[in-house]
Amino acid sequence: GEDFVFRIKLSGPSVLNDIFIKNESLNLRMNQDSADVFSYSFKNVTNLLSFRLNYLGFSSETYSISVVHKPSIFVSRVTVVPPAYTNIEASEFDNVSDFSVPFGSKVSWNFDLNYVDKFEFYADSTLIESVVSQETSVVSKNALKSFDCSFSAVGDRGLKTESNMFHVNVLPDYAPQIVAVSSVDSSSANGIFFSGHIADDYGFHSLTFNYFDSGNPASLKSQNIDLHPNVSQDFYYYFDFSGLSKSVSYYFEVRDNDVISGFKSTRTPLSLYTTITDEEKQERVNSLNSSIFDKIEESQMEFFNKRN
Repeated sequence: GEDFVFRIKLSGPSVLNDIFIKNESLNLRMNQDSADVFSYSFKNVTNLLSFRLNYLGFSSETYSISVVHKPSIFVSRVTVVPPAYTNIEASEFDNVSDFSVPFGSKVSWNFDLNYVDKFEFYADSTLIESVVSQETSVVSKNALKSFDCSFSAVGDRGLKTESNMFHVNVLPDYAPQIVAVSSVDSSSANGIFFSGHIADDYGFHSLTFNYFDSGNPASLKSQNIDLHPNVSQDFYYYFDFSGLSKSVSYYFEVRDNDVISGFKSTRTPLSLYTTITDEEKQERVNSLNSSIFDKIEESQMEFFNKRN
């Protein structure tokens, strides 16, 4: 499909007449570029072309112009299949510009190939094997980190396409977040109410309350807390420390649902609870009541003193 300039240079006596390009269907006058140089530009050559040169009824040997097809590549479709745990639907688009995908996605490129003998696809300078069938090729890669891509092709007689380059940005799966606060159960010696909030980009595997004897970390025990499928949710929990050691360490731990690189976890800061008996609690209540009563009496005395 490109133009081709055929040029000859003559030697000997000066040429006084025109030179023609001839075959069964052609009779073309060549352009005289100088005294001994002639040329003709063939436009949009798409097939094998054979001809002779004719001058004053004399013909030359046969010349042939062979056509070599340039290889070409066209991206017909890009498919992105995120991991099932993300609950994100697969998507398709038809360009090869830079794009972003969730961590762990399977990315597949479908290529249409024309006049290609060899097709190469690189991700961060590593050649990826492609599935080639007739005039198509499929390349797939699991996206675990961001990477640069390039592809090119080689055709007949070593003709190469330009290298096409683009970048795939992989969106990380972040660790979950958690906050929790506590409040005392006034009706129990060691009961504590907890409330908190957890959030993650895709969801959770578990939420646990964990506690152990402060002097013996190996005594760790865990209790599961029910969760909803929401990626952001509040939780409420009640725990009675009665019957445990005098000093108990505890924390909440949430794990996300990343099945590819493993469940990532986040904990609340380690807290310390000192248990008390019912008698000790009653003493604290009595002491608190006495303190309140004393303050009331003091306030009353100040009021009457001001009145008088």
